[in-house]
Amino acid sequence: MKYVTFFLIMQLIFLPVFSMGKDTTRVEGVFFEDKEPVSVKIVDGRIVQIQHLLEKTNVPKVFIAPGLIDIQINGYMGVDFAGEDLTLNKIRKVTRELWKEGVTTFFQ
Repeated sequence: MKYVTFFLIMQLIFLPVFSMGKDTTRVEGVFFEDKEPVSVKIVDGRIVQIQHLLEKTNVPKVFIAPGLIDIQINGYMGVDFAGEDLTLNKIRKVTRELWKEGVTTFFQ
């Protein structure tokens, strides 16, 4: 498997997810590298299979790609990480908004 880090967080929130049992999930979308439809099988939170789909109909128009990492962030969406009024809820708000943009990891 060429890529092991994918938009796991994004797929759990925004992509159509097909439950295949207690600890198995399948996600479908367009693979970022070749723009072809794929199905990603996830078992116990780990990607175990990426398979190109032969049928190109009914595939969600979303990309499956590695998550972005922001190595320096001081805040986002009006939340200042250095502000005296910083709360855990504000950090969660920023995290959720960054996930929507494809940022899966950030450092302050």
